[in-house]
Amino acid sequence: MSLSHITLVVPGLFESLSRRDQLLPRYQSLEIILTKADRSSNENTSYHRDLMKQFDIDLKTPGCAAAVSRFADTGKRDNQIWMQLTPVFLNADKDRLMLQGQSMLSITRQEADSLVRELNNCYKDDDFQFEAGHPERWYVRLPELPESTFSDYLDVLGRNIEPFMPSGSDQGEWRCMINEMQMLLHSTEINQQRQECSHYPVNSVWCWGEGKIPQTVNSHWRSIYTNEIFCKGLAKISETDVYDLPDHADKLFENIQRDGFTGENNQLIVIQQSEENILSLDFEHYTQRLAELERGWFKPLLNRLVRGEIESMTFTGGDGFNYKLQKKHLRRFWRKRISV
Repeated sequence: MSLSHITLVVPGLFESLSRRDQLLPRYQSLEIILTKADRSSNENTSYHRDLMKQFDIDLKTPGCAAAVSRFADTGKRDNQIWMQLTPVFLNADKDRLMLQGQSMLSITRQEADSLVRELNNCYKDDDFQFEAGHPERWYVRLPELPESTFSDYLDVLGRNIEPFMPSGSDQGEWRCMINEMQMLLHSTEINQQRQECSHYPVNSVWCWGEGKIPQTVNSHWRSIYTNEIFCKGLAKISETDVYDLPDHADKLFENIQRDGFTGENNQLIVIQQSEENILSLDFEHYTQRLAELERGWFKPLLNRLVRGEIESMTFTGGDGFNYKLQKKHLRRFWRKRISV
């Protein structure tokens, strides 16, 4: 059985690579994909906007990450405006606040429910409704769409938050509300207990992804394999079969052959990068993760392309380009492999 097309998305791959301070080892299959493929510009370096485009969602409309992820988390679907509140740890570094993310927090369900309850009590007289769809993913229903723009959480991870704060005509109101939530979180019993146990406090939330569930979501794939929540939500809305991501490409092909798909057989694979992979500046951590992707995905997918089991594949890693590869492209001998 051959597949018509594989789309492989690894958000944050090139973000991690951009922080390297040493020369990386050679990764033959990844280098072949990057040098032999047809390369086309992709202005959507933000993972969520890129995925919206791939599902034919109008990028002129407000964002939908919060509403779609909430649907995937809770099964609740409505026409309300939702914003995602990602609980985070902000680390003071001289005159900057660095967003260190959730990887060091390990928030429990009980802690998340308690902190969200505090937020609902604080804003009970305002038209806000807070929910903890997941311990690491909180949501708030808004009475109206903000006039300011908000930066994607993944774009801010590991950076100084100031350039990414809300920007627009009502930015003052939102900055004030964010400060209020920070002070509330600081005073909670949950955070006091966490600090007594030498755990990092949940000292802020990152607001982003505001909007409604899109009316039109088109899927170009027979099946989708991912553990990433936004992609799972889009798959469910578009009524596309979605499965948990297997450990490696060979396992994925075993599943496809077992199911016996026939006809047009396009597959989308989204491999979510962990926050540790994006934030880490450790050289060995980089090389270990890239070696895992090389062994588990790039090499077996390229081998199956050579054998004719895949007609074509498209790869994107968030560097502003899409790389589409067909078997005939491998004969481009004049394109020499270069180190990643």
